[in-house]
Amino acid sequence: MPEVTVKSLYAQYLAERCGHAILETDQGFATYEIEGAVVYIRDLFVVHEARRQGHASQIADQVCEMAKARGCTRLIG
Repeated sequence: MPEVTVKSLYAQYLAERCGHAILETDQGFATYEIEGAVVYIRDLFVVHEARRQGHASQIADQVCEMAKARGCTRLIG
């Protein structure tokens, strides 16, 4: 099963069903895959009330940091 950092049962369901890793915060979530040295961000969602406040960038940065720690050198998505 992929690495999962989640707060909701729905996010756990998506991780299990789709096979993608998920990072979820109070403002939104990202689904992503790591294959070798490449991390691919498949989805990035931020709730309407929190948009245009930098939350999407923060979520993407968290995904990138986790990917770097696992040896990734390339981002797609």
